[in-house]
Amino acid sequence: MGLFSDITSGSTPEPFTGNRWPRVLTSMDINFSTDSDGDHLAEWDDMRVWFEGCGSRGEIMVMRAVWELLPPHEAFDAILHHLNDWNANTFWPRAFVHRLEKHLVVIADHNINMETGIDDEFLRQQVTCMLAATSRLFEQLAEAFPESKRWMNATSR
Repeated sequence: MGLFSDITSGSTPEPFTGNRWPRVLTSMDINFSTDSDGDHLAEWDDMRVWFEGCGSRGEIMVMRAVWELLPPHEAFDAILHHLNDWNANTFWPRAFVHRLEKHLVVIADHNINMETGIDDEFLRQQVTCMLAATSRLFEQLAEAFPESKRWMNATSR
């Protein structure tokens, strides 16, 4: 008898793939578009969020947000320190800063392997929590870096 052999469920949840996102996002009244890769994108004032299914069968639920502001390279160390504190004190989303050629990009993501299945209510809860927590992160960054008002906005590139 294995460690998990006694764990049973009353019903089998529907397998997760990225194809589940339109139904869930529509049920939440979230306006989104679909890119050429089949990923779904929604935009808010301070972030863009991609909703994806990754893995060999699309079984990994991925939500990835990008801060709309593009900090200059000089802000890297300070932003990295802020994000390290965030990651140390907050369960999710995971946040990191990445250097691009002309600027930085701040990314937050939340990933869960859902190969055993998931119901739509749990997906909606994950979306709600991701959006709220990521928005809080980006608001904290804007407060911590008042100079961010002068940083390039991603939509103006």
